Amino acid sequence: MKKYLLIGPGIVAGVRERRVIDIKDAIDWVDDPKKATADYEQAAKATQEKLTALGTETTLEELGDARWVICKEA
Repeated sequence: MKKYLLIGPGIVAGVRERRVIDIKDAIDWVDDPKKATADYEQAAKATQEKLTALGTETTLEELGDARWVICKEA
């Protein structure tokens, strides 16, 4: 079963400014990719690299419309 990364409120910058999340802040894993935090591919890959450095192996899944979510096997 896959779990999808959900990032807590206030971690991802708003529309005017984009930045990579800080992993030490609140994250959660949800069952539905539509409830997960979606981002453009480059930002999702940067977040995925941080998770890998912390020992969490993940993959990317495309939702369409150039939006990607990070997922892991539960």
